[in-house]
Amino acid sequence: MRIAALTSLAAAGALLAGCVTGSWKLESISPEGASKHYALADFTLYDDGTYTALIDVGQGPHPSSGRYTFNGGKLTFSPDDGEPRTYDAELIVLGHKMRVVGVDPKGNQVTAIMVRK
Repeated sequence: MRIAALTSLAAAGALLAGCVTGSWKLESISPEGASKHYALADFTLYDDGTYTALIDVGQGPHPSSGRYTFNGGKLTFSPDDGEPRTYDAELIVLGHKMRVVGVDPKGNQVTAIMVRK
């Protein structure tokens, strides 16, 4: 009985790990002040592998769209009008939040916590 329960729990966790589709909003970022290096404050990931986002790289927020992949703990955004960016990403808090880790231009780690909208 315990083995069946553990197997079911592991299968549910594996299914949850791939379920990043939906709308996400920035909840917090560290270190403090790193928000100027993290442009994705709001994005939606669709089942068909496309995304829309509101990004801000210092000139005010503007829309972006393109394709994304989530594979092996890597979340890659390939915008229609720019270069791809890859982040380490994992679902946390039973899939209600996502930890997204990247690096700033100086090579320092930036960790964003996104929450489902």
